[in-house]
Formats: sequence, structure tokens, C-alpha cells
Amino acid sequence: MGKKNWLFIGAGETGWRSAVIYTILACCRNHGIEPYGYLKAVLEILPSATNWQIPSLTPAAWAHGRSLQEERKIA
Repeated sequence: MGKKNWLFIGAGETGWRSAVIYTILACCRNHGIEPYGYLKAVLEILPSATNWQIPSLTPAAWAHGRSLQEERKIA
């Protein structure tokens, strides 16, 4: 029942857009990243980012980069 409810949440593309947003939020939570902070930082970086930098902005790469920064602080 719940899955079918998301098919009709607005205009034709709304369901797809919502799925993308929910996927990003779920990935952030799975990697231990605070979603609001991640989205805020990525949306600030994106306008000046090149095509080659986009893969480093995924939640998995972001979490890996944060863990490396924390290791450097400890060492």
C-alpha cells in the first residue's frame, strides 16, 4: 500500500524527484552523515565544481573523506 501511494504525489516527475531526494537522505544516514549539513555543503560546492570533482561529492566519498580528516586530527 505505501509503495503505491508514492506514485501519485503530484505532477508526473514529482515521484521521481522525491525518490532521488529520499535516496540521498538514506545514503547519508547509512554512512553516518548528517543530511542537512551534507546537502548544504554540497550545494555550496556544486556551482564551482568541475565534472571530475562530482564523484567526490557522493555520500560514500564524503564519509570516507571525513574519516580521513578525523584520523589526521588524531595523529
